[in-house]
Amino acid sequence: MSFNVNAKKTQTFGGNTPVWLEVRGVKPAGGSLIDAYIEEGRIYPAGTPVYLDGMGGNLVPFEVFELQGDVSSGQVTVKVAAGSLGTIPNTDTVFMLMPATGWVGAKAAAPSAVQIDASGFYDLTITADDFGDASEGDFLVIADSSSGKTMISKVNGLLWNDIEIEVGATAATGAVVDDGRVLASRIPYISDYAKSVLSNIQFEEE
Repeated sequence: MSFNVNAKKTQTFGGNTPVWLEVRGVKPAGGSLIDAYIEEGRIYPAGTPVYLDGMGGNLVPFEVFELQGDVSSGQVTVKVAAGSLGTIPNTDTVFMLMPATGWVGAKAAAPSAVQIDASGFYDLTITADDFGDASEGDFLVIADSSSGKTMISKVNGLLWNDIEIEVGATAATGAVVDDGRVLASRIPYISDYAKSVLSNIQFEEE
């Protein structure tokens, strides 16, 4: 596998302003998007935070689900928005509160039911204290399991180019930048902690 991307597109904003101001280093071999993110019509834009688990390995996007109200430890329903990359919550997905630092949380659980409301948000039915206390605007992230309580995407780079999942596609590959300069306001959400571990990437404002 080389530094190519299947179904590559060039991403520009506002008069051909690129996401990347400079690319100085790319992880060897790139990786393949995990199956959960292979969905026809979805686009993962250049600059998306990702985790690559090894040369030519699995490529996992970093995605957040914003809480639409405060959460107390006794609640049995939690309201969230769809994922920042378009993922719809479901009962097969294990969620945890996004840690302020590191990649491991105190609690993680899969909802027993998911229902969309009239505003387009999603009500997750949980067991009391599955997530503890949280505030509106905080984020849930996807965990590897309810027992592991570790985020599936730990973030060790940003996508170099767009990945577009075309009709009939069963796989997609992407290259990961770990050294460069990027326009911070033009990429998907990335946490402050994730920025801090990408020490060779400069997040610049316009």
